Amino acid sequence: MTPRRMVEAVLLSVIGVAIAATAVLQLRRDDRVDLAVAHERTLVAQRVVVRVDTLLRDAKVRTAKADTVYLRARDTVLQHLTDTVLVKSALLAADSAIAQGALTIAAADSAIAARDTLVARVRAELAVALRPAPRLSVRASALYDPLAQIPAASGELSFRLIARTSATAVCSQRFAPGERPRCYLGLSLGF
Repeated sequence: MTPRRMVEAVLLSVIGVAIAATAVLQLRRDDRVDLAVAHERTLVAQRVVVRVDTLLRDAKVRTAKADTVYLRARDTVLQHLTDTVLVKSALLAADSAIAQGALTIAAADSAIAARDTLVARVRAELAVALRPAPRLSVRASALYDPLAQIPAASGELSFRLIARTSATAVCSQRFAPGERPRCYLGLSLGF
């Protein structure tokens, strides 16, 4: 093999390694970006839950106050049934308590919806974090044997079948006179 062919082979191997490395790094960067986006959405949902819980607590306090005012008015009316002014104020207090109760129920619905959203965001973040590794992986290597002074290249293609079991194809080439490419097919087991 001529020196020019050896240089070309080494350059092609290096380019193959660079392309494979870029693809793997892009996949890893995409995973990190997806996880960061999911985490940011979870944090936003947590802040919404805190705000809605505060609104719910305030609504509960206002409802308790309105209930107390209504109960006092009702007790007063029961003692003075003939006083129409007291009856009207009791009815207004009852209407106010009912309206405040409705607002509290709406605030509770908002709190439940916010918590459901938070749970969904946490599940989405976990799904991104626990996403399995890609099924297909490609590796390429540019090698040099310093003892024999011969360049070489190799490539590997793995397809994940189940858990840590993969179907694998490996090809290698030593760029020495008379050398032929060698390819192997088989199964790989991870431990």
